Amino acid sequence: MMPENRPVTDVRSRRAPRTAFQPGQSGNPGGRPKIVAEVRDLARRHTASAIETLVHIMQHGDKDAARVAAAQALLDRGWGKAVQSLDVAGDTSLRIILDK
Repeated sequence: MMPENRPVTDVRSRRAPRTAFQPGQSGNPGGRPKIVAEVRDLARRHTASAIETLVHIMQHGDKDAARVAAAQALLDRGWGKAVQSLDVAGDTSLRIILDK
């Protein structure tokens, strides 16, 4: 049920803000902050140990939930997350509610 006091905006009627970037102009010319790359590199140094820990938990964990989570993490890491599809059939519509 939708509250009556919220405006409903049709996606087709939205316009780009006047501050939109021109074609070829970056919204982040400096790129990602250096700290993000440093943290990523530090985490990647522990990949082998993390995988060994997940394998141990998967094989010897006390709780089923921990074993399943470890197995799922290993599968996601090795094979990628499973693709999820969305089946949209029939008369569907999308309403976007914006709060100000």
